[in-house]
Order: sequence, then structure tokens, then C-alpha cells
Amino acid sequence: MNLAMQSDAMKPTITVPFDFSATAEEALRWAGDLQKTTGTGPIQMVHAINSIPPGTIETDLALIVPTDDEIAALERAMVEAARRYDATASAKVVFAPSAVGDIILDAARSGGADLIVMGTHGRTGVKRLLLGSVAEHVLRHAHCPVVAVRAPRIG
Repeated sequence: MNLAMQSDAMKPTITVPFDFSATAEEALRWAGDLQKTTGTGPIQMVHAINSIPPGTIETDLALIVPTDDEIAALERAMVEAARRYDATASAKVVFAPSAVGDIILDAARSGGADLIVMGTHGRTGVKRLLLGSVAEHVLRHAHCPVVAVRAPRIG
């Protein structure tokens, strides 16, 4: 491997799924630290929205489809979140009739991600069975390495 290839390998394209939770914030902080250490380009942030809520048969999509203004506001808020950690980022809201984990995987793949950094609540047993685990789905099906970051415990 030549020096140019080694240099590029040390600057991964990072995708961070972001749902504005404490665990997502912690994953963004971790990715921001990696960005500063490696000098990689902007973090690719994605906010995934499933357009078919679980358990619904018919839903008035006008009630759940975000407007262009709402999407723009979410994307601005995501970029601002990255700035809190001295990171640069691009942000994209993806609204699709797929499971959130699949939306994340598609966004990472289409964005050329070399690494996905995401938060996890660390649920186990019945809680994970009932609530599902987006992080577990992404870990199992990702085309690239995934770092799952837990939020620090309070108290």
C-alpha cells in the first residue's frame, strides 16, 4: 500500500445516525473526536424517519410527513449539534417507507461510509424484543464497521 492509500485509509468517511437522543449526542461527540484526530471530511449525519409507523393500517400521511421547512430545521439543528463538538457535518433527513435501520444502512452505503458511529441504549432481553434494536440491526447488516456508543449513566 502506498503512502497516499494509507493516508486515505486513516481518514474514514463517517456516518452518524442522529435522533436527537442522549445516546446519539454521545455518538456524535465520539465521531467528532475521531474527525479531529484523523482530519477526515465532514461527518455525514442522517435522521431517519419511517413513513409507515408500526401498527398502522391507514394513516393520513399529511399528519406525519415533515414539511420542507421542518426538514430544513432538523438539518440545521443536526449541523449545530456537530458544531457543539467542534465537528463539521453535513445533514440529511431521510423519509422512507422502510425500517429505520434499513434507512440508515442505505444512507451510509450511498454516502460511501467507511464507518458508522451510532448510539445505543443497550437494551437486553424482553425490552429489546419488544422495542427492537436499530443499533443491532445496523451492526448485523452494515457493509462497513460500526461503533456503538452508549450514553454515560447518570447517577
